[in-house]
Amino acid sequence: MFRALSVFLHLAWELICNRSKAKKCAELPIPERWQVSLPIVQKLVKGIMYHSGARVIYHGLENIPEDQNVFFIANHQSYFDIPILMDVMDRGTGFVAKQSLGKVPLLRQWMENIGCLFIDRDDIKQSLQIIRQASEQMKQGLNMVIFPEGTRSRGGATHEFKRGSVKPAFLAGVPVVPVCIDGAYKIFEGNKGFRVTPAEVHVYIGQPIATQTMTKAEQREFASKLEEVIFRQKEEVR
Repeated sequence: MFRALSVFLHLAWELICNRSKAKKCAELPIPERWQVSLPIVQKLVKGIMYHSGARVIYHGLENIPEDQNVFFIANHQSYFDIPILMDVMDRGTGFVAKQSLGKVPLLRQWMENIGCLFIDRDDIKQSLQIIRQASEQMKQGLNMVIFPEGTRSRGGATHEFKRGSVKPAFLAGVPVVPVCIDGAYKIFEGNKGFRVTPAEVHVYIGQPIATQTMTKAEQREFASKLEEVIFRQKEEVR
């Protein structure tokens, strides 16, 4: 209970103390807004991970290209997945997040500042709009991250990857970097009650997969094949 309270208080304190910075950053033109906001948000998430007591081990950081932006596609186990991934990004990176996160006022401002988009998967028209917007942001030089399951698995069986979730990569013509997150649910979702516990989390980052030359048939099958690739990474490292 103490760790959960510590994480929550840290988040609340940082959001309140930096609300004026959030407004100033929001006035900056894109892509400057993304770059200026990134280190501020990274400081916030580093504090979240520190207070959680989690130990995160990253495998394959060398697979993240330094000279081009990419589309990260990862499985989704926990609320902590976003800070876990954000902690190692060294260039502007936005997330396609569920709509409910956009209802937290101060948090929404910072997420928007780094290029996050909020998707309502029950609204097909809005979802298609977000898919197009994600591709446009990548064309402007931003990395994007999506969790194609659409919801947290919480350590249970993985949900089927939604085929449309990979479409921004095709529209933007950027490589896909597959990411496997293993053990994040042990920090919060795997505990009884409102408890955060120290856990060891492994993040496996695969080699970029080119999308520009894929045929329509290959694109249609890509989501299901990507699911296999993501979970095979963990076994290959072990």
